[in-house]
Amino acid sequence: FSYYLNLSDNEGFGLTPLEAMGHGLVVITAKIPSIMEYINDATPFLVELTGNITYEQFSFELIEHFEYDYKQMSEYIIKALTMNNNEYENWSKKAFETAKKYNPQIYKKFLEFTINQ
Repeated sequence: FSYYLNLSDNEGFGLTPLEAMGHGLVVITAKIPSIMEYINDATPFLVELTGNITYEQFSFELIEHFEYDYKQMSEYIIKALTMNNNEYENWSKKAFETAKKYNPQIYKKFLEFTINQ
């Protein structure tokens, strides 16, 4: 089994879990807003946020850091590792099908957006 464990407390565009899903990986991640825009019910491992948010000044940006329930994250990792073959296969297919809805051309749009800023 292969999983994508996203331990990040912030995601700008949240593309790394989507990329992993495109390879059929089951994602374990916190409910970070940018990820929740697309992940929907493609994984059973969505970790709750605590509501605590901190801010970090980085150059001209203010970065939000979301605190998530680390105990729930730990429980989900153990649950993922104890999935049976059928469960894993079903979640893997669901992840892949969700990712297929997003055209890889989106990277060109991000590049254009970045260049024009």
